[in-house]
Amino acid sequence: MKLAIGAAAAAMLLGSVAMAQTNTAPPESCGALPPALTDLPDGATAAPQAMAAASERFNAWGEATNAVLACKRARAEAARAHADALAAEFNTENNALRAAVAAWQAELDEFSARSPRRERDPRAARGQ
Repeated sequence: MKLAIGAAAAAMLLGSVAMAQTNTAPPESCGALPPALTDLPDGATAAPQAMAAASERFNAWGEATNAVLACKRARAEAARAHADALAAEFNTENNALRAAVAAWQAELDEFSARSPRRERDPRAARGQ
């Protein structure tokens, strides 16, 4: 009996990894995790039938939990991909801005180099 429960738990855990990698459910429909089971029998004193029934409930709970977690993983990965796309767009546009600023600064420097500053006559500003 212990071997059957252990094998079922191992299969459920290994299956959750595969399911998480292939889940394509819409992330908005994840829902909440099902509540943890609190009425598990005491393995030291429980009858085999009680352990079998608890094993079925536990497996169903585990599958439902893994489905929600896989959906949430897909949602997190989609959000990460969206954030990466926004960062790439920002970097591209920021580089374009920097290039435009550098080109304008080069034109300003060129203009300033060909027309040296002249000292202003303070009397000319006052109209004298």
